[in-house]
Amino acid sequence: MKRLSILLLVVMTMFTSCSKKSNFIGVWDVCELMINDQQQTVVPAYISVNKAKASFKKMSLEVNGNSGVNSFFGDIYIEKDKFNVDDKFGSTKMMGAPKEQNFEDLFMNIFMNSDSYKLEDDVLTINCEMLNSYIKLQKRK
Repeated sequence: MKRLSILLLVVMTMFTSCSKKSNFIGVWDVCELMINDQQQTVVPAYISVNKAKASFKKMSLEVNGNSGVNSFFGDIYIEKDKFNVDDKFGSTKMMGAPKEQNFEDLFMNIFMNSDSYKLEDDVLTINCEMLNSYIKLQKRK
């Protein structure tokens, strides 16, 4: 009976991890960017989650996307409600029009310094407490 209970616990953990992984896979469009309770102008930008690997403690997401002007790529790590960007995260380094460049600077600053997230239905909110800001993304259908 004890072995059956342990096996059931392992299967439930694996199912939960797989289910949670699939919730992140897809393309997420930026729909809101807030700093100090002030909404910022949003330009077309997205995060694409291509692959997710889950362990018992944390999940690794392979991402790429566009932040308004430049492309970015790398891994992010999720543990419970914590959100961290890998040290090897990279992006292209081109200049853009002032409106798009300003958005990109804000977006990347929040994204790279983020510390938590919230996933509700098809809306992902990435928070940065240090900057009193967040990015809200809507999953593409």
